[in-house]
Amino acid sequence: MDFKNNYKFTMLMKHDNLFVKHHQINGQRAVPGAVFLDSIIRALTMRGFDPASLELRDILFLEPVMTSATRDKAIQIVLERAAEGWGFKVQGRDEKNGTVLEPQWKDVMEGKVVISGAAEHYPVSIQQLKSQATQVENIERSYAQMRKAGLCHYDFMKLQGQVYMHVSYLLAEVSLSSLAERYCHQFFIHPAFLDGAFLVPGVVSAGTESAEHPFVPMYVQSFRAFGPIRGKGYIHIREDSVKRSPAQDIIYFDVQLYHENGEIAACYKMFGARRIDFTARNDAEKPAGEPVLSEVKGNAGPAVLTEPANTVVTEPVIVPSVSKSVSRSDIEKVVTEAISAITDKPPAETSLTDDFYSQGLDSKNLLSLVGKLEAEFGIKMYPTLLFEYTNIKALSQYIEKELRNAVHQTDKSAVNVKADKKTIKEPSYAAPAQQSEANIKVMAVNSLRHSQAAVNYWKQMRIGKIPEREGVLLNREQLDLILDCDPSLLVHLTVQTKEDTAIEMAISGQGETVLLIPGFGFTASQWVPQMKDWSSSFRLIAIHMPGTSLSESTHDLSMEGISNTFMEVVEQLNPGGPIHIVGSSWGGMLGQYISALHPNKVASLTLAGSFAQGVEKLYEIDMRERLRQDFDNLGRSKDYLRVLDCEFVNYAILSEFGEHMENTTSSVKILSMINTPTLIVSGRKDVVFDTDESRFLHERIQHSELFEIPNAGHLPNITHSKLFTEKVQAFIQSKSEKTREADREMVNT
Repeated sequence: MDFKNNYKFTMLMKHDNLFVKHHQINGQRAVPGAVFLDSIIRALTMRGFDPASLELRDILFLEPVMTSATRDKAIQIVLERAAEGWGFKVQGRDEKNGTVLEPQWKDVMEGKVVISGAAEHYPVSIQQLKSQATQVENIERSYAQMRKAGLCHYDFMKLQGQVYMHVSYLLAEVSLSSLAERYCHQFFIHPAFLDGAFLVPGVVSAGTESAEHPFVPMYVQSFRAFGPIRGKGYIHIREDSVKRSPAQDIIYFDVQLYHENGEIAACYKMFGARRIDFTARNDAEKPAGEPVLSEVKGNAGPAVLTEPANTVVTEPVIVPSVSKSVSRSDIEKVVTEAISAITDKPPAETSLTDDFYSQGLDSKNLLSLVGKLEAEFGIKMYPTLLFEYTNIKALSQYIEKELRNAVHQTDKSAVNVKADKKTIKEPSYAAPAQQSEANIKVMAVNSLRHSQAAVNYWKQMRIGKIPEREGVLLNREQLDLILDCDPSLLVHLTVQTKEDTAIEMAISGQGETVLLIPGFGFTASQWVPQMKDWSSSFRLIAIHMPGTSLSESTHDLSMEGISNTFMEVVEQLNPGGPIHIVGSSWGGMLGQYISALHPNKVASLTLAGSFAQGVEKLYEIDMRERLRQDFDNLGRSKDYLRVLDCEFVNYAILSEFGEHMENTTSSVKILSMINTPTLIVSGRKDVVFDTDESRFLHERIQHSELFEIPNAGHLPNITHSKLFTEKVQAFIQSKSEKTREADREMVNT
């Protein structure tokens, strides 16, 4: 085995090379990044290294390698000894017929090579994974999505086969074309197999509004290859390894490639890909993705608050990590000066609103910039940050929020969150001397930008993968300090009722209170799109019915009993006036009861896919099948799988609901008691409940209006989120206290 300090390997990518000829972006030939991964493994294997011991880490795809009829691409792979293994760079320059057309080598990929131990992977049962699949599609569908966006694969770089889909995984059974098979012996693993892993996100996104913008690789935390794939290969992705950015344009996932016998052939860990619209880019822009900057950092998960046993938490308040002296303009100045140092342009000539690339920064500049800003502000900045916040103004706003949102554990015996009084300008934020009872248990404080972390928590707890959080006891005033800090915070908590029952909820935002009631057995996950859009306008409380997730059973599970319980816990949170209610399906029926029983405490009521009778259908065994059909009819099958992730019902408590069924199968008797302004949102393609139910509600509820969405089904807040969100927000704002005051003033004048 050769343990030299430095290695250099060279190759020439000609324009007629099969790699590039069969892999094109908008008609221009491009070298697949997977080719370089295979090349590094092969080169080191020829030097005597055991390929199974090699691990490529922190791989950055810096820019695409393109060829043309007049320019081939010379490639050199340079490995230099580092403290741990080697650092590598893949570099390219233009040549043609032996003539160098571009003297400078340009970095196109970089990373590290280390010697690792045996891989912790076990054989899988291919047949079992296939048999458990609930849907099968031809992988051609994913290639077709790529072609629509201008990224084309042809025989040499194109796999054939089927994709087997299950709620918890994807398995692609694939093989090479006859053309590619003839050259298979020239590679350690044929690049078409390695490149095929890049395609699987296209299967996930197919059918969505942005599916025609494909994912392209940017970053891989770890890549290993153990042996050539001959015949059929299998690409496997577990759903619980998939993480998406808030904007859904960046995705991370782990990929395993298996042989036919279920043994591991290769694996990617934390593969990062970015959604790109090739067709919308002009010639001056790079047609492929920029790199992710390093492994994921920052607030991807919730800030979990834990409380040791037998400790009393006193005066919990918020501690921003920045003092009042660090303003938005201060942050913009720091970022501007950092960019100016890179571009050699005076700060005065650096734009706050132009994107980083148009100001002359490339991928390596951005990598350096993130490191400098992390050190400057003392916060972790995750790899995809500069793709989501693409100019100085947007980035500075993000940094300002992160500094204010920081929650610290300041004592080992208790969690004390202290408010920096210098940053609190409004006296209403200060806690009064007479404080309420500490009956609110906060489990986590997160950002709505990372709401997927909360969604994943409920999902993982539902399947028994993680335990319930212990949480920290606060009183209402202390909770207000957290919520008033920033409307984008998402607080996961439970409130204790007078009968010592815990009711779970997720709270966010500032303004008049909006109570969001999910469908039967569903969590707050159902309302995430609305919470993101409404948090700047309203104080949002997404509440869980008894028996859902951490909400405990109550002594009275009738609709009247649950209504009173919900209003009890809402009032403990001091809503400051009448609340607005938005209820989905069963949650809408509960909203009807709350409005009828507490008329002076409800300012408006929105019913989405709701009903007045037939609640017993929710307990029927085919309920889930009807819901699946509802989504299938709309061509939104993947949304149905996401809805199932929102379900978290305790079936032991579910049986208790049956005891109250005879008296609460209908709200018909209380509809005439509802005087609250009501918006009824109905999908004309609802197959879970008859659409006549919405019309019936409209006829029986005074001061109601009916809004029908022609192509929606039972859950329009999910399938038609934008339309639903805008319509309901406008309705609530028209019934807000501010609007009511303006109306009263107009009448008086």
